[in-house]
Amino acid sequence: MPELVCSRCKKSAPGLPAPPWGGAQGQEIFENACLSCWKEWQLMQVKVLNEFHLNLSDASHAARLDHHMMVFLGLEEPSDEAMAPAPYGFGAQESPGEGE
Repeated sequence: MPELVCSRCKKSAPGLPAPPWGGAQGQEIFENACLSCWKEWQLMQVKVLNEFHLNLSDASHAARLDHHMMVFLGLEEPSDEAMAPAPYGFGAQESPGEGE
Protein backbone atom coordinates (compact mmCIF):
# COMPACT_ATOMS: atom_id res chain seq x y z
CA MET A 1 0.00 0.00 0.00
CA PRO A 2 1.33 3.45 -0.85
CA GLU A 3 2.21 5.94 1.91
CA LEU A 4 0.38 9.24 1.76
CA VAL A 5 -0.41 12.28 3.88
CA CYS A 6 -4.05 11.78 4.79
CA SER A 7 -6.49 14.63 4.13
CA ARG A 8 -8.35 13.82 7.36
CA CYS A 9 -5.77 12.98 10.03
CA LYS A 10 -2.86 14.84 8.34
CA LYS A 11 -0.50 11.94 9.14
CA SER A 12 1.75 10.02 6.81
CA ALA A 13 0.13 6.59 6.71
CA PRO A 14 -0.60 3.67 4.40
CA GLY A 15 -3.33 4.38 1.87
CA LEU A 16 -6.00 2.07 0.55
CA PRO A 17 -4.77 -0.91 -1.50
CA ALA A 18 -6.97 0.21 -4.42
CA PRO A 19 -9.64 2.84 -5.12
CA PRO A 20 -12.87 1.92 -3.27
CA TRP A 21 -14.79 2.23 -6.57
CA GLY A 22 -14.25 3.49 -10.10
CA GLY A 23 -14.44 7.08 -11.23
CA ALA A 24 -12.99 10.37 -10.09
CA GLN A 25 -14.39 10.22 -6.55
CA GLY A 26 -12.93 6.75 -5.90
CA GLN A 27 -9.57 7.92 -7.25
CA GLU A 28 -9.64 11.05 -5.06
CA ILE A 29 -10.30 8.94 -1.95
CA PHE A 30 -7.53 6.50 -2.96
CA GLU A 31 -5.02 9.33 -3.40
CA ASN A 32 -5.90 11.31 -0.25
CA ALA A 33 -7.36 9.10 2.52
CA CYS A 34 -5.38 6.69 4.68
CA LEU A 35 -6.60 3.18 5.35
CA SER A 36 -7.25 3.94 9.03
CA CYS A 37 -9.52 6.93 8.28
CA TRP A 38 -11.30 4.94 5.54
CA LYS A 39 -12.08 2.22 8.09
CA GLU A 40 -13.34 4.90 10.49
CA TRP A 41 -15.64 6.19 7.73
CA GLN A 42 -17.02 2.71 7.12
CA LEU A 43 -18.16 2.61 10.76
CA MET A 44 -19.38 6.23 10.72
CA GLN A 45 -21.46 5.78 7.57
CA VAL A 46 -23.74 3.35 9.43
CA LYS A 47 -24.38 6.07 12.01
CA VAL A 48 -25.05 8.67 9.29
CA LEU A 49 -27.44 6.31 7.46
CA ASN A 50 -29.35 5.61 10.67
CA GLU A 51 -29.38 9.12 12.12
CA PHE A 52 -30.59 10.76 8.92
CA HIS A 53 -32.87 7.85 7.93
CA LEU A 54 -31.22 7.71 4.51
CA ASN A 55 -32.62 5.46 1.82
CA LEU A 56 -29.87 4.84 -0.72
CA SER A 57 -32.38 4.06 -3.46
CA ASP A 58 -33.20 7.80 -3.35
CA ALA A 59 -30.57 9.71 -5.35
CA SER A 60 -30.74 12.76 -3.06
CA HIS A 61 -30.12 10.56 -0.01
CA ALA A 62 -27.16 8.87 -1.72
CA ALA A 63 -25.75 12.30 -2.59
CA ARG A 64 -26.15 13.39 1.04
CA LEU A 65 -24.23 10.32 2.24
CA ASP A 66 -21.50 10.99 -0.36
CA HIS A 67 -21.19 14.57 0.87
CA HIS A 68 -20.91 13.43 4.51
CA MET A 69 -18.20 10.97 3.44
CA MET A 70 -16.20 13.61 1.58
CA VAL A 71 -16.48 16.04 4.51
CA PHE A 72 -15.49 13.29 6.98
CA LEU A 73 -12.42 12.48 4.87
CA GLY A 74 -11.46 16.17 4.62
CA LEU A 75 -12.01 16.32 0.86
CA GLU A 76 -14.93 18.82 0.82
CA GLU A 77 -16.19 21.69 2.94
CA PRO A 78 -19.52 21.08 4.67
CA SER A 79 -22.62 22.54 3.04
CA ASP A 80 -25.44 23.83 5.24
CA GLU A 81 -28.17 21.84 3.49
CA ALA A 82 -26.45 18.44 3.46
CA MET A 83 -25.12 18.77 7.00
CA ALA A 84 -28.37 20.05 8.54
CA PRO A 85 -29.65 18.04 11.49
CA ALA A 86 -32.05 15.22 10.79
CA PRO A 87 -35.70 15.86 11.64
CA TYR A 88 -37.18 15.37 15.11
CA GLY A 89 -34.51 14.70 17.63
CA PHE A 90 -31.82 13.14 15.46
CA GLY A 91 -28.85 15.43 15.85
CA ALA A 92 -31.00 18.25 17.24
CA GLN A 93 -29.64 20.54 19.95
CA GLU A 94 -32.95 20.66 21.86
CA SER A 95 -35.29 17.90 22.93
CA PRO A 96 -38.88 18.09 21.67
CA GLY A 97 -40.81 20.48 23.89
CA GLU A 98 -37.76 22.45 25.07
CA GLY A 99 -37.80 26.17 24.57
CA GLU A 100 -41.59 26.38 24.46
